[in-house]
Amino acid sequence: MNPEIRSLIRDSITFTALSGLVLLSLFLLSWAFTSDNVYTNAETEANVPILKQNTQYDVLMLGISHARIFSRHRNHERFEARTGKTMINLSQGGGYGGLDNQLLHLKYFKHKGNTADELILVLSPMLMFNRKTDRTSVAFGREPFDPEFFSYVLEHGVENKYIQLAYYLRSKIYWEWIITQPFSLDRMDKHIDGLDSAAMKRTMPSAYPYGLDSTQFEDRKRVAEAIFSEASDQKMKITVVMPAALFGKWPGHDETITWLQSIQATYNIDVLDLSERWVMRTDLFYDHHHLNTDGVMQAVEVLFGDRGSGIGDQGSGLNIGS
Repeated sequence: MNPEIRSLIRDSITFTALSGLVLLSLFLLSWAFTSDNVYTNAETEANVPILKQNTQYDVLMLGISHARIFSRHRNHERFEARTGKTMINLSQGGGYGGLDNQLLHLKYFKHKGNTADELILVLSPMLMFNRKTDRTSVAFGREPFDPEFFSYVLEHGVENKYIQLAYYLRSKIYWEWIITQPFSLDRMDKHIDGLDSAAMKRTMPSAYPYGLDSTQFEDRKRVAEAIFSEASDQKMKITVVMPAALFGKWPGHDETITWLQSIQATYNIDVLDLSERWVMRTDLFYDHHHLNTDGVMQAVEVLFGDRGSGIGDQGSGLNIGS
């Protein structure tokens, strides 16, 4: 072999080995630096650090940001104090996942030996028309490294799980991750001034990249029913909440409601439609479709008060469930 080629190969191997060693050292250093962090559900957007083993909860909440707000800003503690129920919230906002993501977190929750009496799925209608959200590479970037979780995703993840897991590993050496600490605002008191039609017009294309495509809808119905099936297998009561928005109904709302009604008896689903409950109540929203702390607590009152828990006003929600 040409000496120059041999030298080039040797240098390449040495560089690759040293680079790998540096990355492994950074990864292990990051793991050591962050592994002792202890989080409550209100103090992190991640799920792995709050998951226990063989634990019973009253409520398991799934969804995207419209569900995560029930834990953000110390709303989690308010929820539990107001209802007297224990809750674990595994929802993922910020574009980190959709229905496939939530199905995986539900399965992993069960894999760890955990149980819940009730599943509350906050079903934002855009989830029913966009599978792309579940194919994002950053899906597990918030999660601390955990070998068991890594193996579980490797076995049960979506078709681009290798890309997602590669980012999962790589993200642990980012400075942003290394300095992550438990944090939560005490409240969200911000409120929106009014409806910005131009901003809403910009939002819709990203929320519905395929429009109201029927193929997407059929595919997402399949995943949603898998979630209901997993919950039913564990004898959970199933409640689907259509989230409130300043503007009322999201596109695809009526199609989603019609479908839910068609499978309601199969899974014994209770459906609570809050979509038009607080239209133009600017005091209850911090943006066009996220409730502030006062709004979240209003939703808690309706969700549990209307169903006879003894809190809140009675008969004030639209409930198409049995």
